[in-house]
Amino acid sequence: MSTYGSHSWQADLAMERPPGALPLVHLIEKCTSCGDCVAVCPVYALLLDGAGLPYFVDKAACTKCGLCADICIHGGILLTEETARGLAAQKRNASDLKVIRA
Repeated sequence: MSTYGSHSWQADLAMERPPGALPLVHLIEKCTSCGDCVAVCPVYALLLDGAGLPYFVDKAACTKCGLCADICIHGGILLTEETARGLAAQKRNASDLKVIRA
């Protein structure tokens, strides 16, 4: 096992990463293994692998809401066109809830 920065090379190359995740070599450089992307996922589709990098445990559950990219302050997961639309929808829905509750 070798290491790169704070990550061990136990990162499984075959694991599917969330939409907008950087290619593995760059994800390893950017990701701090904070787990914010896992915590914010509303459908529990993500976990961290042995190297501390996000991967899908249930890709079919992913709604492409963009919350994982939105919370990733280090740039390991970026918004795609699809997840940007999903994030906009999330924010609209949140605004609608505020109006209903008011």
